[in-house]
Amino acid sequence: MRTAILFAAFGTTQPEPLEDFEGFLKRAQEVLRGVGVFSSFVSPTVQRHHGMEGLLTTFGQIHDAGYTRVVVQPLLIVPGAVYTAVLNFCAALTTLRDIRGNPLFAEMLFGRALLGTPEDQKAVVAAFTPLVAPHLKDRGTAIVFVGHGSREGESAYREFDRLVTRAFGPQSGVVVLEGSPNLAELLPRLRKIAQRVILWPLMFFTGHHFKKDIAEGRGSLRERLREEGFTVEVLPRGLLQEETFVRMLWERVEELLTHAGTGH
Repeated sequence: MRTAILFAAFGTTQPEPLEDFEGFLKRAQEVLRGVGVFSSFVSPTVQRHHGMEGLLTTFGQIHDAGYTRVVVQPLLIVPGAVYTAVLNFCAALTTLRDIRGNPLFAEMLFGRALLGTPEDQKAVVAAFTPLVAPHLKDRGTAIVFVGHGSREGESAYREFDRLVTRAFGPQSGVVVLEGSPNLAELLPRLRKIAQRVILWPLMFFTGHHFKKDIAEGRGSLRERLREEGFTVEVLPRGLLQEETFVRMLWERVEELLTHAGTGH
């Protein structure tokens, strides 16, 4: 069976992170030789902004190109509502058949979210450790990872917060823009030790939410922390700009491809 890999991301409306994504896909074509590389943004808002088609059209392109096995690797942080929706959509496609009664796709394999399992979360903390270490030479500095948020994925964010606190100190942690854990929960820890806060996006893309809700907008995390008396630095880098996490994605994909029997 011919194998295709599909990177499914929530998406971004901003041009700079879109360029990062295109660079990532180009590298994927070089690294993952022998398979077809496809991508899709799953957010309807992002699709409309760019005039893009959605997952269904992408799967049609995959089928028309003759691929019968599809490895789907979501570019999502937690196994929340969006992750589940993509998983269910892909599972439904496996039931479809052509006019001869043959399955449109003989096999569908689905990858994990970045913080999908306890082992994944520990691996992500380990990957962050050498990146974070230079910033923690000053004991008054806190690292705060900022995610988008997900009610269904809250437990994953909270477990990651526990691991971050243990690895980088009690003043560090995780907050999300929507839901919990939130800034109000973290502030008592920050006030005890930190004078300087580094906001680190826990996002694949530094797009609209990054600019509006973290870095620049009125009522952004940066502004709220400054009002609390902290010196604030925002790192304007998505995870696709960090080689460590790009390699982690390759490893995830290689696991799925090995399972699919492609010889990778």
